[in-house]
Amino acid sequence: MSALRNKEGIWVNSDEFRREAIHFDKHGVYCTAPYGTQDYVDYWRTQHERCIDGYSVGGAKITGHHYFYLNFSRIKIETMVGNRSKKEVGFPLFWNGDYNWFWAVEIARYGMSEVEYNSLLLDVRIADLGGGLDLITGKSRRKGFSFKNSAMLANNFVNMRGTDNLVAASSSTYLYPKGTMSMMKDHLHFLDEHTEFRRNKLIDRRDHVMCGVKRKINGVEIESGRKNHVRAMSFKDDPDKGRGSDSYLIVMEEGGTFPNLIDSYEALKPATGTGLHRTGQILIHGTASKDLEGNTADFIQMFYNPERFGLLPFYNIWDEDSERSTCSFFFPDQWGKPGFFDEQGNDDVKGALKFEIDKRNKIKANSDSSALLGYVIERPFNPGEAFLISVDNDFPTIELRKRLQEISQKDDKGVEAFRKVGDAVILKQDGDKVVAEIDLVGNLSPIWRRDQDVKFREGAVVIYEHPRNDTPFGYYKIGYDPYRHDQAQDPSFASILVYKGIDDLSGGGDKIVAEYYGRPETYDKVDEICVKLAIYYNAEVMYENEVTHTKDYFKNKNLLKYLSRQPQAAIDSVIKDSKVRRVFGVHMSDKLKDTAAKFVKKWLLEVRDIDEDGKEIKNLDMIWSPGLLEELIRYTRKGNFDRVSALFCLMFAIEESPAALRKAEQDKEKLLSKLTERYNNLTHEITRNFSRF
Repeated sequence: MSALRNKEGIWVNSDEFRREAIHFDKHGVYCTAPYGTQDYVDYWRTQHERCIDGYSVGGAKITGHHYFYLNFSRIKIETMVGNRSKKEVGFPLFWNGDYNWFWAVEIARYGMSEVEYNSLLLDVRIADLGGGLDLITGKSRRKGFSFKNSAMLANNFVNMRGTDNLVAASSSTYLYPKGTMSMMKDHLHFLDEHTEFRRNKLIDRRDHVMCGVKRKINGVEIESGRKNHVRAMSFKDDPDKGRGSDSYLIVMEEGGTFPNLIDSYEALKPATGTGLHRTGQILIHGTASKDLEGNTADFIQMFYNPERFGLLPFYNIWDEDSERSTCSFFFPDQWGKPGFFDEQGNDDVKGALKFEIDKRNKIKANSDSSALLGYVIERPFNPGEAFLISVDNDFPTIELRKRLQEISQKDDKGVEAFRKVGDAVILKQDGDKVVAEIDLVGNLSPIWRRDQDVKFREGAVVIYEHPRNDTPFGYYKIGYDPYRHDQAQDPSFASILVYKGIDDLSGGGDKIVAEYYGRPETYDKVDEICVKLAIYYNAEVMYENEVTHTKDYFKNKNLLKYLSRQPQAAIDSVIKDSKVRRVFGVHMSDKLKDTAAKFVKKWLLEVRDIDEDGKEIKNLDMIWSPGLLEELIRYTRKGNFDRVSALFCLMFAIEESPAALRKAEQDKEKLLSKLTERYNNLTHEITRNFSRF
């Protein structure tokens, strides 16, 4: 047998993996040996073993589930005819992307030696080969995951013994009549008709099938046989529904639609074993959608934090410049794309990307940003594009995601870049001054990330840049979103952002230089932190004035001078004849939130410089707070985004400043000067080179 892959890892004879399917298509049967003969028995025994243990041929191997999927499941196949696609029922084709995914499932459950792992030549980089893990998969649309999952359930049903399998979904729509459970039963019908994998059913309902036979022993009817189960369950409005079960395989369909995915996952996890002894596995997959909004937040949290949840981690080869960070498995649009893979299952990635980029450009030229966003989300090239989830988020989420990836890069010791720039500090009162003592021993616990597993809710102040000496009052500004109630059940946290002034006194202002995020036992402690930051930076504080305790605290400390006046000009420009007349702070009505969001977008995209390669450096490229970037990426009007709320307050302080207009004009002049200089240099270089000829 010749090799199935060449020296470059390209598949050259992958049909060897699907010989049984090819034979069936040609002859209408799997085995031509007479029924009951030894050849017949041996044939089906071999097929059973391959469906469990996998199949090696020509120096390559696929998993048992992959073998069953290719040879014994019938699916709807999308093929291209000219510029059009059509679907027809047939056996799955071999895809290189599927090869990677089925092995990821196998390695997550059982683990693997590094030598064997390297021999597989996978296109993904798995970060933990120890096994005993679950798997979450983000994906583009139309990658056949419901068919793959239903095939695995069917394989367990006919070829295992005593297993209880569960397919769970947020809604029964994903289960039947056209969902995964119905697909699984279609596989069983095909097997019953054409194979020796047929199984008698003790239970055969829409939501539950069980195989086995009834026998009478000593006059007593008993159930015997394989006794495998497949159950279907909707978790809508009830994350605890799966508690108490004992499952070999749990498939969570369309995880991005679960409004309670983490709670549901944690409720199911004990069903697959506890501690070091895992008897089962949970597989989750999901496709983001512009219609899901906040429902995708749990999926994103699990996807980008696989180790925290006991999920198989991968080095992030998909998002640009993120290979030192980990995430979960991702199946991008350019894998398995009809018209862009050859007969052996090798992907034409470059061709698929060019095709999709051309389509995106046409949509961009002829539609609004919402149409392009929806298209990109459902056909993503990488996870960053898949999770641009909010239709009412007009922030530059693609650029924000890239910045988040940049500051999340780990060095050789595994330390993320933002941790090396930001110092956790203790603020101490020293007479009329405040000093910041850097935490050198790690006693403080800053809450860096939006979805960080928080043990100490108090958090800590983080300083990215300490204040200049003798700066005028108001050069630094603070945006402050306090929490409203002392009660522990209030989900809100306090957020404070410190901003370095818009007058370029030192060459490097117009950026966030410090932050605090946390929830101490009482809100007085947060107000105290805000006061200390105001004194330390000699800053004025714009706060959400619907929270009255902040003004009272500053007043009692005789420090009202640090509170910003209500930004009346900005309010009057939005709300005609506004009757809100509070002396200090800003009241964030829906209209003012929308206005603040526009201010934020404008500020994020402001070009502050051009590097030596001609690339624009924007304000968002100066943000070092991962939590703020995460909230900006996921922001929705309906959600709880405390850091963004603090930024909204900050934007009103900036926009109200008389220096804002001066700075805008200065920035335009600086940028024009740099562009002119670069143009003149390029013109000179071209002329000089041309003169040589």
